[in-house]
Amino acid sequence: MKKFLNNKYLNILGIIIAIIAIFIALHSTPSLSIRTHLLFDGYFLEFFKGDIVFNEFQHNLDKDILEKDNSKIYTFTGTDATYREGFLINNFKVKKVGFLYFAESYGEA
Repeated sequence: MKKFLNNKYLNILGIIIAIIAIFIALHSTPSLSIRTHLLFDGYFLEFFKGDIVFNEFQHNLDKDILEKDNSKIYTFTGTDATYREGFLINNFKVKKVGFLYFAESYGEA
């Protein structure tokens, strides 16, 4: 008699569950979402360094658009390496979808 769930299927299921758990953990807060975005864009050191603060001034300028998208603007500060290949990694638009947060670059203030 064949087992319904053998070790091979349990291993694959465990890997899939681990990937989903890591994804949810890395998008559970705005700060982690921005750091994940930096990590996957190649800013490895900035992932660990720097501070992330809510940018109230920029948020108030674009308030109507941001409220429709359920988004906020955060600023990444505290590192000297905010320029890379001529691109400023300063502001991020963080959109809340359900209980997860997703970050994208928003330019500079």
